[in-house]
Amino acid sequence: MPGVPVRPATPVPTGPAYSKARARHGEAPARAMFESDAARGDIPAGQDGTAFGLEITQIDGTTLELFGDPLLAEEFGVPAPGARPLLRLVGLLHSGTRRWKAAVIGRYLDGENALADQLQDASGPGQLNLADRGFFSMDRFIRFSGAGAHLLWRVKNGARCVPFRVLKILKDGSELVLLHESTSMRARRPRRPATPPCRPCRTPPRGSSASPC
Repeated sequence: MPGVPVRPATPVPTGPAYSKARARHGEAPARAMFESDAARGDIPAGQDGTAFGLEITQIDGTTLELFGDPLLAEEFGVPAPGARPLLRLVGLLHSGTRRWKAAVIGRYLDGENALADQLQDASGPGQLNLADRGFFSMDRFIRFSGAGAHLLWRVKNGARCVPFRVLKILKDGSELVLLHESTSMRARRPRRPATPPCRPCRTPPRGSSASPC
């Protein structure tokens, strides 16, 4: 790990040694190393890593093949009988350097969107965040933008669940649109208690000390 002080001629741990250390100490040391490296702010954004004074980040997901171990198969799941276990990984990355900023691991059958929701706290001011159309929902868009990041997310063409109005057709044929809440999203909005109806009021006579109702 860059920036970690080590003595000269310290040997680099081998893969088997690292695996044995993981077996002895669990995932805590590896998680701490990842979080320490991901939190570093002293690394330049890299070529094409900024736009409009903001650092470009992106949300993306993938799967990783694991060893053919019954415990791993039970923990993460398999795509088909006889196949190796797979875990699903969704990360928030620095676009210019491809460095990790945050990551969430789940089972193979876990949805990418559910895992992406856990990246909300890693999104914040100073970021211009990109995401493919599979990650878009109005609810998620509102929550991530509320964290302070600027969002540039793709939206599925003609998605009925996302009402929109075309504002402008751009030179490359893409459209700038204004999105509205869907019917299902409005239905999930908490209902306000009904306001009791006003009862008729009588204006007190002029000069009377009585106050109006």
